[in-house]
Amino acid sequence: MEIIKRNKTAQRAAFTKVYTKLESVLINENANAGEIELCLRLLKQKTDSLELTRNEYLDALTDETEFITEFNIVEEYREKALIMEFKSKRVLEKIKSKKNNNESSNFGNNSHFAVCENSHKNISSRLPEVELYKFGGELRDWLTFWNQFKNIQENKNLTNYDKFHYLIQWTKIKSEARELIESFSITDENYSLAIESLTERYGRKERYYEEFPKKLQHSFYCNAELEIFVESTTNVMKEGMLDRRRCESSALSASSESTRSQVLGLMWDKNLNALEIDIEYLEFDEREKITKRKIRSLVSRVFDPIGFLAPVMIQPKILLQATWKAKESWDEEVNNEIKMNFLK
Repeated sequence: MEIIKRNKTAQRAAFTKVYTKLESVLINENANAGEIELCLRLLKQKTDSLELTRNEYLDALTDETEFITEFNIVEEYREKALIMEFKSKRVLEKIKSKKNNNESSNFGNNSHFAVCENSHKNISSRLPEVELYKFGGELRDWLTFWNQFKNIQENKNLTNYDKFHYLIQWTKIKSEARELIESFSITDENYSLAIESLTERYGRKERYYEEFPKKLQHSFYCNAELEIFVESTTNVMKEGMLDRRRCESSALSASSESTRSQVLGLMWDKNLNALEIDIEYLEFDEREKITKRKIRSLVSRVFDPIGFLAPVMIQPKILLQATWKAKESWDEEVNNEIKMNFLK
């Protein structure tokens, strides 16, 4: 019961953390749709975890008043999650609607840049304000940004000077990408250098090969149940002043050099999800001297703190106990009854 209570506390703390984060994201006027969707999925996971913990806790309660109180608390959490989901979807709809309107107005006709050959000399004085996807330096946003900005990059009616201004407009203020671009003076010659620097830093395939597997491994949709379990058990152990050193999982066996790990003295085959024991097979001759020391040595070879091998190890332990009752010395041969039972 105490473990379920601690798990419940940890799950509620995790829910509140994600809920608060999503709430702050929605308040932000420059909220990003991807970030909202990420927080929304995390909140859904935390809510599902609360449901599981709630059911375990309620099943364990016997007092009716405590049962009703706990049930109402969980219902409040569920209502908060539903309200936050509704708000998030409203904000996402507004963001998508705004984005579609911008794309339609900017790319829907041939007057996108209000440029023609006869007015090429006056173009810099009539640059429109184009508000599209702004890049801040995150690798995951690069392809979306670059696929849109290529319309400007490949426009032959714009000078490099004008393209430089658009490039600045399409990066987030005080972001890593903006600082990189602003390190160059705004000139026709420096535009090419700025583009080259951007593509070198964010457009190289090697960066994606290095970064994306790391992101994938720690993202919310991979091993979600495992991460919830690890988080909750870590919190419970911290409350007991215990430090969890590492975690092994069959879900991570593909990324591990070995599919076998030692767990509490036993071998765990993560592919088969089976516990094994590896003990050398021993044969004894009836003429061999069997002593209390030898029996104890063989019994002590097996480390079994969780009692996994109790049905097998009970017999040699009974024999060892018999040597104590018979008051056998350590190196004296045990009596025939104990010896015959041992050799069976």
